[in-house]
Amino acid sequence: MMDINSQDLSEFLSTNPHATVVDVRFANERDEYGYVHGSKHVPLYTGDWDDNLNFADELFAVASQEEPVIFVCRSGNRSCVACELAIELGYQQVYNLKGGHVELVSHFTDRLEDRQRLLHMPA
Repeated sequence: MMDINSQDLSEFLSTNPHATVVDVRFANERDEYGYVHGSKHVPLYTGDWDDNLNFADELFAVASQEEPVIFVCRSGNRSCVACELAIELGYQQVYNLKGGHVELVSHFTDRLEDRQRLLHMPA
């Protein structure tokens, strides 16, 4: 597992067009705070903080084991757990978005054009 920071995410995605961003937050977090354009939603936990027992199947359905996979959550903790699970499932190029969605939004606060290109933000 490798960390990737907010500054490098946009460039990484442009140079790795087959990479998949997997958002492991709850659905309401995506709805309320936005998400990376094109990201796939595979929650790590259920709404009651129980393990998502379908996580592996859902991950296999949206992300290739042969291509880079970047996991994102609110702050980087759940995505770190997801990275460890992905490695156990045989994924080779696994990245954790350091600081999560909070850091990502903060990084692009003053860069509206870049933020609009990378992030879907609620109205």
